Amino acid sequence: MTTHADQARALLAEAARMPTSAGKFEVIAEAVRLADLHRDVPLGVEARLPLIAVAGSLLRGDAMAVAFTWCLHQYDRRPELFAGWDPFAEYRTLIGRVVNFDTVTRRQVEEMVADLSNRLEREGRPPTLALYARLVLGPDLGDRALSADAMAEFHRRRLTGALHPADRFQHALFVGDDAAALRLAEEHVLTSGRNTFDMHWYDVMGLLWRCGRAAEVPRWATRAEKQVRVKDCYYWPFGKVVAALALLGRIADAVKVCGQCQRAIREYTDPLTRLHFCLDMGVLFDRLHALGREAVLVRFADGIPGGQPNGQYRVAEVRAWLAGQASELAARFDRRNGNDSFAGLIRDRADLQRFAEPPG
Repeated sequence: MTTHADQARALLAEAARMPTSAGKFEVIAEAVRLADLHRDVPLGVEARLPLIAVAGSLLRGDAMAVAFTWCLHQYDRRPELFAGWDPFAEYRTLIGRVVNFDTVTRRQVEEMVADLSNRLEREGRPPTLALYARLVLGPDLGDRALSADAMAEFHRRRLTGALHPADRFQHALFVGDDAAALRLAEEHVLTSGRNTFDMHWYDVMGLLWRCGRAAEVPRWATRAEKQVRVKDCYYWPFGKVVAALALLGRIADAVKVCGQCQRAIREYTDPLTRLHFCLDMGVLFDRLHALGREAVLVRFADGIPGGQPNGQYRVAEVRAWLAGQASELAARFDRRNGNDSFAGLIRDRADLQRFAEPPG
């Protein structure tokens, strides 16, 4: 006789064979539903741990928060059910996902970081994960002081060895220290002979432009372009690649990658990801407008205005839509954060046009 546990584990086995996708998420979610229907807590744990991982990869902070909160409650009661699971690492990841929703207040985010810090202290663990959460929250909250204070604490506690060079690079860029960012890039990326490009370094291209080293940008754009693998999730670095290709005059390549990226913008995509998408795709459509292009053949999903029966989209309409979306989303996050950081990002994207090259 097939039990609910057999059915749930069959679903989990099926999901394990699937690539990370919305479909995989739904299969695991059905296993969770079966466990909860039968009030089977151990099975609920078994099903939710892979659900948390998939939700995190898909930037589904909403679903990740629900599953993680349930697991954290059970962990506090029965930690033996979670052998091999590190709730603190997952907690840090969760904080980075839920901040992408402007409906999550700054106070709520800060309370989560404080709770993580307190839990680490009670467990006798170093505060590295909580410090890292504060470090990388700075850009999402538009708060340079938050990131700077976290980095200072890393140094004070002699924990900087726990940071990837790319983390230090991104921090230097965010606090406005281009000289330090360039030193890190020189040490870890620009002099590398590897044929791969770590997407954590995507902002190298903008840094090179600002530092008067535009001749080096094409090589890095080519490397970055190879790392764009869009399926069911849109990662922010992908948009930077579209913007770079557009500014380099590789308009056809930029349009192609733009279409690939847009297909990964789904109904569940969080608002901050949508904002970054609109900011970077706007660089391409600003460029198309400047070049006098009235229409462009691009693969967009439903909901984007300006479509025509022949598959082309009117540049002016798409450009206006992207600008309107970016403005509205930036205002929402700036209200949440209590500053004008994202309004500043809109101005920064517009300023990139001064680096534009003629189409090749």
